[in-house]
Amino acid sequence: MIKAIYAFLFVAFSSGSASALEFSANFNVEAFGISLGTGSQSLICSDQDCLLTSSAKPEGIAKLFIKESITETIQLSYQADQLNWQSYRQDKLKKNQTKSESVFRKEELILHNTKSKQWAYSDNVFDAISMPYAIRWRLIHNQNFENMVLQDFKQQHQLKLLTQTHTHIQTALNPEPLKILKLNFQSKGKQIKLLMIEKLDFFPYKIEIYDPKKDQTVMLTLINTPELHELGTDL
Repeated sequence: MIKAIYAFLFVAFSSGSASALEFSANFNVEAFGISLGTGSQSLICSDQDCLLTSSAKPEGIAKLFIKESITETIQLSYQADQLNWQSYRQDKLKKNQTKSESVFRKEELILHNTKSKQWAYSDNVFDAISMPYAIRWRLIHNQNFENMVLQDFKQQHQLKLLTQTHTHIQTALNPEPLKILKLNFQSKGKQIKLLMIEKLDFFPYKIEIYDPKKDQTVMLTLINTPELHELGTDL
């Protein structure tokens, strides 16, 4: 659904101290071959708890068929080399009314805020926004990311890694081609492609999500070099 497009806005973080985890980034969101607007994301940490915020609203021609803006907040925690998901909340603003929905961890379960639903928690579970950055974290720490689990409001999806290759691509970020790690995943009903900039510790340059049932592709492309605190970001 068009409404779900902004559920795939992503943010980035790096290993190290809390301050090194903090960042801000902007992505262009596209679907049906047109730009739907810009998604802005930021991550703020205090001690070992982090709050990831993503906001997006339609721009230009997209305002004609998307009538809502979305703010999403994700709580994460980390300790040593372990990153853990804690909760995901989505707030949709439409006609001055806000509709909220969330899932959250409670010990070894994941619960829905209003519905009688529950799922098993594991260290591999992340929502659609934080998943690429859980993968990034594991790349930085040389950890396995072949058994990740994607959590949404309705169910969990196992992510299967199909291919992992290296390539160079030309971007608007840098006059010289950038070395890219290209990852292709498949889950039930979705195909996901991640292009990660190796020189920026695998920061995502592009994310593509294809729904074969709807024959619809949502693509997010990094607009400019992200601000990564205490991390060298020169390309």
